[in-house]
Amino acid sequence: MKTNLTWRAVVIGVTILLCVFGIIGIPKSGAELKENFSKNIRLGLDLKGGTHLVMQVQVQDAVKADAEQTGERLKEDLKKQNIGYGSMDVNEVSRVEDADQIALTIKGISPTQSSAFRNIVNEHYPTYALTRAKLHRLFDEAQAH
Repeated sequence: MKTNLTWRAVVIGVTILLCVFGIIGIPKSGAELKENFSKNIRLGLDLKGGTHLVMQVQVQDAVKADAEQTGERLKEDLKKQNIGYGSMDVNEVSRVEDADQIALTIKGISPTQSSAFRNIVNEHYPTYALTRAKLHRLFDEAQAH
């Protein structure tokens, strides 16, 4: 059993050496071995320390994603309170300057349930202003910049 394990180790070692020498070439001296390593194995930018990454937030996309999440939470709250509605949409905002114009449009709430709907919005979503047709996101001047 030990001889079988020894042969496996020898075969693995020889295979590794053949692969390494196939990549860098068979060296004649230690200096040539170092030269082959430096010439044939190139470090990428991540290993050389040369990467630079700049990340930028797309404000209009972030605000829309927040409004969509709020819409999902509002749907759950309306379902818990048995308040029916027809549809719920989030408007498109294409520019950063228009991010404060984001709105959830909720249609089809019956007049008998509008009071309960207003209570849910006022209690759970204080950063939104309820108008007759839409639920608008409120922005501070500090948040907008």
